[in-house]
Amino acid sequence: PEDEQAHLYYGMTQLNRASFLGWQQRSLPALKVMLEVAPHLNAALARDSSLTDARLGLGMIEYFKASSDRYTMGLRLLGSRKKAYAAIRPVADGYGLLKPAAEVMIAYMLKEDGDCEAAIGYCRRLLAAYPGNRSALRMMRDAMFDASRYAAAAQVGVELDSAIPKAFPDDKYCIAENWVVCGKAYALMGKKAEARERFNRVVAWEQHQADVPWLPHYVREAKQWLKKTGE
Repeated sequence: PEDEQAHLYYGMTQLNRASFLGWQQRSLPALKVMLEVAPHLNAALARDSSLTDARLGLGMIEYFKASSDRYTMGLRLLGSRKKAYAAIRPVADGYGLLKPAAEVMIAYMLKEDGDCEAAIGYCRRLLAAYPGNRSALRMMRDAMFDASRYAAAAQVGVELDSAIPKAFPDDKYCIAENWVVCGKAYALMGKKAEARERFNRVVAWEQHQADVPWLPHYVREAKQWLKKTGE
């Protein structure tokens, strides 16, 4: 309890755990774990103010609380986007161990809050340091899609279409997600054949829905877009 490093690493590990629980669509357990993290990160900073990486975790919690109604079926927690950016931006623009994680997080925040061009800028900065990084590519694809830059989004999706199977050949979650986003981009460009090809690939994995988190959502979305793009 008197070790600032222990508080820092325990807090960040638990925050990562909360993130994975959220990815598993277990919102309430994720929320419970997340709300127990801040005291540890604050304790780390109280003992050693130079542990700036702790501010990334605190900023992530602040941002989630500020936008909690998106993830917790209307439950709204008190949080401040302004405080979240103030905590995370210096980590993203600094030189700490968690700089890349902070850059991914702030790109996500900017995209979610509608500043897609700024989000793309952080993604490009990440890719300059880590060429081919899948998290940065995925974030940039989504920011480009949200900015209605559909051709650019699809182009990044092609790169992901190659990179993901090389690293994780059976990752149906990431592969299906990329096909859906790219399919929508092609559909919105009027390229129905290219769009339907990707949607049909996702629907073909329908039998795996019980084994892959989020795949039922992607299959359902692909079917909806197939109807929209029907000949």
